[in-house]
Amino acid sequence: MHALTHTHLIINTHTNTGIFTMVKSHSYNIDTSREQNVNEDNSVDFYFVSRRQMEQDIEHNKFVEHAYYEGHYYGISINSIRKVINEGKTCVLIVAPQSIRYVRTSEIRPFIVYLKPPTADYMKQHWVEQKWIKVVECKYPALSL
Repeated sequence: MHALTHTHLIINTHTNTGIFTMVKSHSYNIDTSREQNVNEDNSVDFYFVSRRQMEQDIEHNKFVEHAYYEGHYYGISINSIRKVINEGKTCVLIVAPQSIRYVRTSEIRPFIVYLKPPTADYMKQHWVEQKWIKVVECKYPALSL
């Protein structure tokens, strides 16, 4: 099972308790430098900020994690995490291992769960069973799955 699937399972299992919240669009927000679409609300779907503001915030380490995708910045700000904590909820983040050092502070002391990925052989078998891939024989063995 993928980390995101596990996370959604945890959150959906405890939906009525209201103790878990993900930091992501449509829950608690990700900052972005991209233009706001007509059907999106600032601070509801994303926090829309200027490219310059995102770059300054990145330079001042205001993000736990950030990325540049298709010409725009996206990032999970420390303020988004604080907002969740201040509401008395548990903030659930899916971050790259190298981002953990930015989450772990004297103010924010996370409970960290590492989900070890399955082996390549297991994934291959799973993908074949799910019919996501088809194994074909090839006269060039180095090119076959």
